[in-house]
Amino acid sequence: MAFTKSTLELPLRDEALTDDEHGAGLYPDETLIELDTGELVAVSVTSKRQANTGGLMVCAWSRAVNPDGSTLLDSGGEEIENEHHTTFTPHDVLEYGVDYLNRQVLLLMIGEPLYAPVDENGISTGPLKVSSDVVANASIKNDLSVAQQATESEAIGANVLFP
Repeated sequence: MAFTKSTLELPLRDEALTDDEHGAGLYPDETLIELDTGELVAVSVTSKRQANTGGLMVCAWSRAVNPDGSTLLDSGGEEIENEHHTTFTPHDVLEYGVDYLNRQVLLLMIGEPLYAPVDENGISTGPLKVSSDVVANASIKNDLSVAQQATESEAIGANVLFP
């Protein structure tokens, strides 16, 4: 695993702040983890039964955070965060269990391997059926990397034409 549960004690986010306001602390349902790169990420997951299908909808969130729990911003002032929703079949729920399925979606969000073979179209054959593009797009590690590279590129500007 390229992450650990952080031992940093953070307060809960001020309930008076809206989701659009930047503030310190964690949401009540978040867990703070530290990536192997040293970056802090707050993650959360919810799951509920899909009405009329018997399936399970899993929603997960990840956001890069500063040591005070405030959301890390990219050079353009945008929050570095991701969200992913997926639905599992009743068969998946019975075979793997809700905790396992929640964990798979959280692993996807933090850029951890899913350890499931892929078919000829590049789609995972495990219970979390996602393409390599979805894996790349959902990863907070990739978001952090792109934010860093974009910042470095802004300093170069049009000089990129003259390597």
